[in-house]
Amino acid sequence: MPAGIKEQKEAPTGSMGSYLRDSWGEAGDEKEYLFVRPEDIGLFHIFSQEAPVLLSGIQSSLMLLKSGQRADVPQLYRWFHILRAQWAFLGFYQMRQLCGTTENLLEPFLISSEIPAEDYLDSLLKAMASCRLQVDRITRGLSMERIEVWDAEPVLTAMKRQAAELTDSSRGVKPVEGLAEIFVRALQDEKFFKIQDEQMDDLLQLLGDLSIDQAAFLEEVPGQTLDGKNAATAAHMAKTTKKLRDLFLSLRLVSCRPLFEQADGAVQRFSWMAEKKIQLVVEGMDMQVDRPLLSALSGALLQLLKNAVEHGIESEAERLSMGKPAEGKLRLKATQQAGYFLLEVDDDGRGLDLDKLKKKGMDLGILRDEKAPASRVMEMIFKPGVTTGTQEGRGVGLDQVETLVEGLHGSIRVQSRAGQGCKFLLKFPKSQSLIEGWVVEAGKKEWILPISQVWKITHPTPSVTEKALPPEEASLPALDLGKWLGEEDSESPKFSVHVESGSRQFRVMVDEVKGKQQVLMKKQNADQSRKPGILGEAILANGNVGFVMDTGELAKLLELKHKEQNNE
Repeated sequence: MPAGIKEQKEAPTGSMGSYLRDSWGEAGDEKEYLFVRPEDIGLFHIFSQEAPVLLSGIQSSLMLLKSGQRADVPQLYRWFHILRAQWAFLGFYQMRQLCGTTENLLEPFLISSEIPAEDYLDSLLKAMASCRLQVDRITRGLSMERIEVWDAEPVLTAMKRQAAELTDSSRGVKPVEGLAEIFVRALQDEKFFKIQDEQMDDLLQLLGDLSIDQAAFLEEVPGQTLDGKNAATAAHMAKTTKKLRDLFLSLRLVSCRPLFEQADGAVQRFSWMAEKKIQLVVEGMDMQVDRPLLSALSGALLQLLKNAVEHGIESEAERLSMGKPAEGKLRLKATQQAGYFLLEVDDDGRGLDLDKLKKKGMDLGILRDEKAPASRVMEMIFKPGVTTGTQEGRGVGLDQVETLVEGLHGSIRVQSRAGQGCKFLLKFPKSQSLIEGWVVEAGKKEWILPISQVWKITHPTPSVTEKALPPEEASLPALDLGKWLGEEDSESPKFSVHVESGSRQFRVMVDEVKGKQQVLMKKQNADQSRKPGILGEAILANGNVGFVMDTGELAKLLELKHKEQNNE
């Protein structure tokens, strides 16, 4: 028995739906809903997590075929077949028919050297998009136990007509024999299992507990000499723990390809709506990153691309008048450097209007120095309510992007070239659990600052600390970590660490910098009492417990303190 019960409701609305209906034909006048029984919500939730993986694979294969390259058509067929069975089980009969019709279109090409015609591929892409739209509606509707049913009838009708033509037309390839055997063989070739993100997080937390317990045990026996079998056991335990950590972290690595493919589709949609010609150039599509990071990045990336298309890149007429090519260009690049993942979003548009940004910042009281450097002025783009237009312009939604980046322990910077374009640089730790950072000492404790958020470390002469710093850096808010921890008798800090969280920049004054280390962080529970600015703890190479700094929280505390001082 299917998991859902259907009921007819009111007429449809929705921005994404409107875009697709304009392109593919009008949907029906009534909106259909599928009501979910409470005991079945878990099934729908699992499907909403698994289906996007299948759809990303489908999109990759179809885009290869569209570009004239070879793709694994039997695997493409199998993905649609799996979706068809899942749609039927959940009660989405029209989506089941849609996926079944895609199988009919693909059957003649399973063992043929021919590639499906362009119009067939377009229909398959529309079928894939319809599945995505239905999955989105499942995700949005689960909390209300009522899911809107996307009307795919226009797409389904067109595909049925094409399937009938393919059977009778001489341009189609004859259907192959042994279809069931091909499908079963493809299914047997795949050996995999699925583990939920929550289960992986729990495993990593357990490994963090194990590391801390191991260090605590060794600390309890400092006077005893571990030799012979005990020493070998302790060394083996440490080695096994590290292997387990590396193994579990490798299981979370995924390709950037799904994110970049989503970006490509979004740029096409945004440029179509803005009536602009824009080309997206991508680099590093197959870069491997931590899956939680990739999942969380989607919203921020789409907002940056939307902002660039709508407000950054000029219209065709404006570009031609400036001597630029009629087609605008967006570049999306992913790279990995020591300890962090770097994502660049670059356009060849008009760049930022610094005069407008400065005026807006002054009017809102966010910027007080009329002679503020360009880098400080460009930071205004991330402040709520700041835009280069009277109502909407460059900067809309970027405060939300900064919040998301900050929550991922990352940083974001903007570079602008007047009349030539704008570039956003986003830096994140390679893993959200395995932190590579600078180990520093202050207040007789050791701290870890994520390397993706440290831009510079200076070691000026203590007597002329502030004078030795560049004016731009010396003007940043500063936190004496030792005094902040309550160590009033601590010595004058010797090092200044330039930290960036989101777009916020500040300095942390510390006693010592001990070098870089890679540590497995154990997050503190939400109900666990802690001092603000501490994200979690980790075992350092010397066996001590170090504290991972929550730079986002510290930046907000310093910003609040700075505002209070200015208002006095």
